[in-house]
Amino acid sequence: MTTLKVTVEDLAILGGAPTFDVPLHVGRPNIGDRQRFQEYVNDILDRRWLTNEGRYATQFEQRVAQVTGVEHCVAVCNGTLALQIAMKALGLHGDHARPGLPA
Repeated sequence: MTTLKVTVEDLAILGGAPTFDVPLHVGRPNIGDRQRFQEYVNDILDRRWLTNEGRYATQFEQRVAQVTGVEHCVAVCNGTLALQIAMKALGLHGDHARPGLPA
């Protein structure tokens, strides 16, 4: 398991140990064990349950909550939805969130 970077000094660019032996590039995803990945994809498709309390979505949410030390985690499909949920949770929705704009 990868060690979580806690301070800025932990970052490799600032002298900390690199997380990966070989640099990972944004345009080149790290799939890891291709056969294991394909087994997960096949299992997801066979179950016909891609999201919303699906096995892997739930495992992902639990693991993120565990790693980050929070009680709850909700995985969403994109950043816009994440921001909308956060705004609603903070009470930043409705007309008062958009002064001057029509309702």
